[in-house]
Amino acid sequence: MKKLFFTTSFAALSFGFSFEGNAQSCPIIPYAVVELFTSHGCSYCPPAGEALDSIIAQEKNSGRNVFCIQEHVTYWNGQWFDPFSDAQFSPRQTVYCQYAGVQKGTPEAFVNGKQIVAPSPTIPGLNTAINNQLGSGNTPTAGVCITLQTPMSSPT
Repeated sequence: MKKLFFTTSFAALSFGFSFEGNAQSCPIIPYAVVELFTSHGCSYCPPAGEALDSIIAQEKNSGRNVFCIQEHVTYWNGQWFDPFSDAQFSPRQTVYCQYAGVQKGTPEAFVNGKQIVAPSPTIPGLNTAINNQLGSGNTPTAGVCITLQTPMSSPT
């Protein structure tokens, strides 16, 4: 018998498989996805980018599953062009802001698509949001557990 389950969040899609055999529980691995919405011409964005870089360096060997993404939005391109901007990021930020009930702007960070760190994300602010998400008990988890059992046969 094959079972397949999906866990979705705003930020991630996780898969888990288990095959018939000895019942074992899959490890539950909490994670935090940090998304920094930024723009090339925004004067507050470089310090927020540096804060995100510090989080990346800090989490590199922490053993925690923290994933950091910098997403350059396009809605400022009328005033200054951001060569790193991509049209898919602006609507994503809009959805997060609507969900959180906040105004859209840069720089702005969301952790697991829920907790906002704004108006200008700092290292302590990002750390607090990450720790809140990892320790909330409602943290998205990813687990892949494959158990295969083959019948033992004697060689003939």
